[in-house]
Amino acid sequence: MAQVFRVPFHKKIFYLYRPALSPYLISACKSALGMAFKSGIAAEVIGVPDFSIGANLYEAKIYLDTASLFAWTLSIILIASCFEKILLRLMTAAGGKGNTVHEKQ
Repeated sequence: MAQVFRVPFHKKIFYLYRPALSPYLISACKSALGMAFKSGIAAEVIGVPDFSIGANLYEAKIYLDTASLFAWTLSIILIASCFEKILLRLMTAAGGKGNTVHEKQ
């Protein structure tokens, strides 16, 4: 249809390809953010820098401080979920809704 009506290439990208790709892009970004956050904490556990979440997590594990270990794990999960929600809101605000040609409101 876009070829028949000679829609320019940049409009094809904006109105056809971007809405079709956005669910997959959002899903991939959420997965990548989660893996990046987990690998960052794992790197902190291995490197043990001063005053980091990973160092405190490793210390709690070494000294068998179960309450502290669960508290640090819960804080990691909460921080990761907050970053995920922020990323999702930024992505939907940047190119999510309201940009399709025939969207009903």
